[in-house]
Order: sequence, then C-alpha cells, then structure tokens
Amino acid sequence: MVRTHTQAQTPCDWQTLGSKMKRLVWLFCCCLTLIACGETTANPSKIWRVRADQVVDSEQRPVWLRGVQFTNWAGDDPAHAKPAAIYADQSDYQRAAAMGVNTIAFFFRADQFEVDGAPYHYDQSGFDWLDQHIGWAKASGIRLILTLLTPPGSPPQWSCDGNTVWDVPEYEDRTVALWQALAQRYENEPVIAGYNLLAAPMPAKSADQWPALANRLVSAIRAHDRQHLLVLEIATGVACKYTPRLSAADLFRVQDPNVLYAFSAFLPWEYVGQLLPNYGLGDGGVYPDETQLGQLNWEDSCDTASCDLQWEHNSWDSIPPEAHVILKPEETSWTEKQFAYRVTNRDYQIGVPVLQSDNNLGKVYFDDFTVNEYDPDLNLVRTVLDVDLEDPSSWYLYQSGDDGNCESCGGVAALESEAHRGQTSISLSGTTTPASFSNTALAFPARLNYVYKVTGWIKGENSAAKGASRFRLDFYKDNQHDGVLPLRNRDYLASYLQSFVDWGNTQRVPLYVSDFGTGRPTFGGDKGGLRWVEDMLGLLKANNCHFAYAEYRGDEFGIYSRTDDLSDAPAANQPLIDLLTSELSH
Repeated sequence: MVRTHTQAQTPCDWQTLGSKMKRLVWLFCCCLTLIACGETTANPSKIWRVRADQVVDSEQRPVWLRGVQFTNWAGDDPAHAKPAAIYADQSDYQRAAAMGVNTIAFFFRADQFEVDGAPYHYDQSGFDWLDQHIGWAKASGIRLILTLLTPPGSPPQWSCDGNTVWDVPEYEDRTVALWQALAQRYENEPVIAGYNLLAAPMPAKSADQWPALANRLVSAIRAHDRQHLLVLEIATGVACKYTPRLSAADLFRVQDPNVLYAFSAFLPWEYVGQLLPNYGLGDGGVYPDETQLGQLNWEDSCDTASCDLQWEHNSWDSIPPEAHVILKPEETSWTEKQFAYRVTNRDYQIGVPVLQSDNNLGKVYFDDFTVNEYDPDLNLVRTVLDVDLEDPSSWYLYQSGDDGNCESCGGVAALESEAHRGQTSISLSGTTTPASFSNTALAFPARLNYVYKVTGWIKGENSAAKGASRFRLDFYKDNQHDGVLPLRNRDYLASYLQSFVDWGNTQRVPLYVSDFGTGRPTFGGDKGGLRWVEDMLGLLKANNCHFAYAEYRGDEFGIYSRTDDLSDAPAANQPLIDLLTSELSH
C-alpha cells in the first residue's frame, strides 16, 4: 500500500524482550502504526472509475472532471527549463479549489525521474515532488491526473531529430518502465484521478506508431494498477506536421473499459493564438465575429469535389476584366490597380487574395492592398482586408506544372526593401509558368450577390510583355461542413465538438478535452476572450465533456502570469477567474 506521508515510527526495544512478550509488543506496535497512519493511508475504494460513458465515484455517482493544467514547465527547452518546484505550491491548490476545480492535469517529464546516464534507475526526488503535490491536492479536495508530456529522448517528443521516443526502441521501453513504476507506487492512491499516457502525441513516422505505443502502455500499467482511469489523447499530427483541424476519425479504442478519450480544442487558432510571440501570429480579431471564417482544412484543397476545399474560380472576369488590371512593362513606378467582382455563384463561398505573376522572367513588386465589401446595391459594408505586405512567411508559392506544383520551375518570392507602404514589399520573379502567391490566413467569407473591390499597388522591373502579373481573388467551395460555412461563433465551436461527441456516444465512452483555452491577448481590447471561454464551457457541460483548461500559470495562456518566485503575487486574469468560479462552482 502506498502512503503519501512518512509512516509513524514506534519506539520498541526488541533486544530486551522475551519471545512471548515480543509477540505482544509486535501486535501493539502494529496497532499503533495503523492508528498513526490511519489518516494518510490511501483508500483504494475512493478511486474514481469509468462506467460506460461516465466517470463515477465510489458510490457510483457521476463526476464531472473540471480541471486546469499545472504544466510545471514540462514543455520548456531542458537547457533553459525552470525547476518544476517553482510552478505551484499549496496556495495554488487553494486558489484552484476556490474556482470550483476538482482535478489538475499534472504534467511531468521523464527526466525528473531518470536520466540517459542511468536508465531505469529512478531518482527519489521525483517521487518526493509528486508526493508533496499529492498532499497539497488532498488538503484542497483536488485530484491529479498524472500527465506525461516529455518521455525519454530529445525533448519535446515532436522535435523530429531522429532521437525521440518514436525513433529509438530503448526510449519506448523506458517510457513503458516509467509508467510501470508510477502505477506500482500509486495503485491505491485515490488523490490520483488517473494517468494520461502521453500529452499531445505526434508520431515521427506513421500514425500507427501511437496506437502501438498506447497499447503497450495500457498493458504495462494494468499489470500493476487495474483501478485508476487512463487518459488516451488523439495524435496532434504526424512527422512534425500538425493536423490543422482534429477529427474524431483519428481517435482509436484500446482494450480497456476504464479510459477517458481525449482531444484538444484551440479554435480557431488564428484567434486564440493571436499576438503570442512564440507563434508568430498577428492580430486575430475578435470573438464572436461572423465576418470571419472558422478553421478550415487548407491542407486538403484542390479543384475537385474530393477535397475539403474545392477551388472554383478566379476573378479573371472582373470589372474591368483581367486584361485591364495586369501590369504593363512600362509601369516601373508604383501603380495603383483596381477591380471589382460580384459573386453570382453560391459555390463561391470563400475568397482568397492572390499575387499572380505568370510567365514573367522579370521582377514584379506587390504592396499595400485592400479588399472592400459592398452589398448588392453597392453600399459599402466593410473593409475586409487592409494589408501591408511585410512578411511572406504565411504565403504559399504555387507554380503550375504537368503534375501540379512545379517546385523546380525557377520562380522566386522574396521580401523587398522597396515599399509603397511600411518598410517592405513582396516580389515575384523568374516565373516560366503560371505562378501564384496566396495566403489562406487572409481567406474571408464571400456573400452571394455582394461585390468585392480590390485595390493594390504594383510595379515591375524588366517585366515581360507577355507576362500576366496582377492582384486577383480566388474562390473556393467548402465541402467539409455540409454546405454551411463555418463562421467565428458558438455554432462553429459546437460543430467542432459534435463529431467527437457523436463518436463518444456511438462507442459509449467518456470524452475529455485535455487541452483548451485562449491566449491572454484575447482578454484585452474587447476581443471577446471571456465570451469564448463561456461558450466553450457551456458546450462542454451540455455534452458531458470533462476538461482541463490550459493553463493555470503562464504568460501565453495562463490564468495567472508566469513568475520565478512563488512568494510573489502572480498577475491574475481576474475576469477569467470570476467566470470560472461562476461556471464551475455549482
């Protein structure tokens, strides 16, 4: 039986007693020991378990896991990682409990327990750290889901350097052995709500790697602990390529009835991740905003109905038509170009701005363009886009070849110091085929019978007379959402969750949103961060989804800001705390 505190010692002098007296003293000492440990001995009957599609307590009453993440800096670069001991202390458990939280997704790294130089030899300090937090959690009425973020190998596990748990069999064996050690130590500890086998898994070679590893881990844990529930997360991608929009089709079952099936919900990413330095996103707007698209799977776009996003048309038939808006060889100074396009086909649902330079060995500069929307009677509705071209990183160059994109066709996109507005512009040069430079992050919903006017500045350098260089709009149809275009609102969040809820209902298993939240910048300037969290919490509760909010402490998504000294009062997102308290405490 595992105990989270030091067992009481009984002062018995064994050498001075006779055999009969020894037996009596031995029984007496055992009684004292049991009495002394009675308040700290783990009671396995109190462990939560999965029953069909619910989590239940020892009296078979349903439990709703309402959690936050204690990431414990487990995702930091190890060379600059902060000690896990300065992430949270007892006061943080008290704060979490006051918000109505009943579970903590408690992150850890394998190297807190063993290192490459001494594999399979576990450092007691790692268990001492866990035991301390178990004590704090117990005192606050909170349970922990032990969550492995960084297994043996190059951290993080999605580093793609060929030295991860997905590449080296020994690292997989060590991951299995570590979970065995944890399961054996905590098999009877009710403060442990469960074990999350691996957070945000991303196999290095194929999607099949994660089910294979997961089944090994389940078997290893169940050899020592058949009581605690397990958490099995969906893979976030393969081979360092993130899946833009997770799908329930990527969930899989394991042969164990005591499992929570988990996925994340950061959507739309350009909204929740906006203005965070580590992700390079600019201003992502507000929530809700039905003039903005929800998240779309641009990885699956083509010109046929087999793709999620189907290319339908471009604005060659604009007013004026293409021949009047292409760059002329003599236009070597910044020249304003304009055209308007009326959407007359209901399949033209999504507009994407494109910089085009077909068959032009010269250099063409693009900068400073706007897209304005007008209603059917030509009244200005809004400015859809106002773009100063300062960064080409989110743009994609497509050069048409016999088999699709011709990566060897010679065309080059570059950032230039000559600008019409701001500091830079973007150039396309050396193209020998039709070439387009597009940015789906700037995609917008196109409305039937509305008019879209594009104004931009362009100039050439040795531009070819027979080249075709211009601003244009491309139009796409969304085949993924049954003809209903996803917009940035509650319905879009609900549609994302629904496929997982349907899967859970069909499989009769419980669901756990192990990772969801919105960045700290969305809580300022009327950006609607509170509304986003409120809508998500309402949907999770309505669909009986358990969850862990990301995260308790951190400068990007944290409820509290990051601090190096737990004695300092952390900067709190008080409106978010008030909302969580209101939503979770009843």
